[in-house]
Amino acid sequence: MQPNQKYYIDLHCHSTASDGTDTPSRLLEHAAKNRVDVLALTDHDTIDGLAEAKLAAVRQGIRLIPGVEISACFSGGEMHLLGLGLQDTARLRMFLQQMVRNRDQRNLEILAKLNREGFKITLAEVQAIAKGRIVSRPHMAAVLLAKGYVSSFREAFDLYLANGAKCYVQRDTPTPEESIAAILAAGGVPVLAHPIQLGLSRKALRQTLLSLQAAGLQGMEVWHSDQNGAVQHDFLELAESLSLLPSGGSDYHGSNKPHVAIARGIDKNISITDHAIVERLLQQASENQKKRYGEVF
Repeated sequence: MQPNQKYYIDLHCHSTASDGTDTPSRLLEHAAKNRVDVLALTDHDTIDGLAEAKLAAVRQGIRLIPGVEISACFSGGEMHLLGLGLQDTARLRMFLQQMVRNRDQRNLEILAKLNREGFKITLAEVQAIAKGRIVSRPHMAAVLLAKGYVSSFREAFDLYLANGAKCYVQRDTPTPEESIAAILAAGGVPVLAHPIQLGLSRKALRQTLLSLQAAGLQGMEVWHSDQNGAVQHDFLELAESLSLLPSGGSDYHGSNKPHVAIARGIDKNISITDHAIVERLLQQASENQKKRYGEVF
């Protein structure tokens, strides 16, 4: 590290362990090139990429925050919760494995709908794109694109895969309270991801946060690629007013979201360099772990 060089933080990234296109090792290489010195790997419903990421982080001189992104049910759709600074526990793995089983069942139902629409797409083709990792809708979109059924990922989602589209199937997901409890049980810090995506008014979001806080929520994603400067300012004020820890990240997925840059977001709408944010989150994680496990960690 150069003493006068500015270094960046990204606490929301995905790898090939879920629906990103960079392996954990490639993700860390990419982060190092972009002057990121703290990164959280937060794959959807899995922590399988963390072992590889930890080794790569050592090679790249990056501080890795172990994390996960959990999908929870919310108003007919989904709410996403990040678990930051968590530990790899048997209980957490059991919780996530059930989520993967639910995802697998939903995948079969989506594929059946796509087939009824006349698209010749098989589970084996989608699994080949996923390379043996968790299969999800972006992998289906990739097959649709490769076969010429759609002209872009966005078209695949807008017409067939997004909530409300022709072939969408609602997944069986845990409640936000269950998700928060699973994160806390693993000694992690539960953080509401990209609150802008909930589509709530300021008043409704505040009430939702208060309800989640009562269940153990400890943080809120203030900085995110979908949240511009004015929204970020508003969300920071909201987080502070509720004593929630502010967090943020790009939600980088590689070429599945080519418009999102690691640690920079969309058109550089993210630039997190205040390392006190990380220290506060890790301090809270340490307190969570001591509360549950004594001095084990």
